[in-house]
Amino acid sequence: MPLEEVYFVSQIASAVAIIASLVFVGLQLRQADKTQRALMHQARAQRTMDFTLGVIDPHNADLMCKLYDGDSDLSPSQLSQLMGFIRAYVINLEDIHWQCTAGLLDRAALENTSRGLRQFFSLPGVRAAWSMGNGGYAQDVVKLVDELILRDLPVATPGNRLARWKAELAKIERQAAAS
Repeated sequence: MPLEEVYFVSQIASAVAIIASLVFVGLQLRQADKTQRALMHQARAQRTMDFTLGVIDPHNADLMCKLYDGDSDLSPSQLSQLMGFIRAYVINLEDIHWQCTAGLLDRAALENTSRGLRQFFSLPGVRAAWSMGNGGYAQDVVKLVDELILRDLPVATPGNRLARWKAELAKIERQAAAS
């Protein structure tokens, strides 16, 4: 084999090796992107679970029951708790919105967060606390809450959730007995 042919064969082999390494790097980048997205989603889910577990702590559950049942007799410490809950919820919303806009989370994550916040912000006591404290947020954040959460959101009529739950339970038990 003449030297010129050896040169061309080596060039072809080099080109194939470069193409193979580029394909490999591309696959690695794709896998790293999937891993990063999964980690972002897991972190969001973990934050939500931790926050939910904090809300159902007996000390905090009393405040939530008062809010959902329409009891406006909050103590100063409960009002402080409520302001803290609102801040945590809003910062979480801001973060999830940013991650969604950056393409790191899907729209379902933002929608799930927004739906939970809409339910929470529909409560008169929460709405009053937000009106009282929204000056402590950047205007972009207030606008985000206004557009994603408060726009077209009616104020809920609080009621006794335990009584509603008992009524739902009785309905389900009747349906089960009928079938």
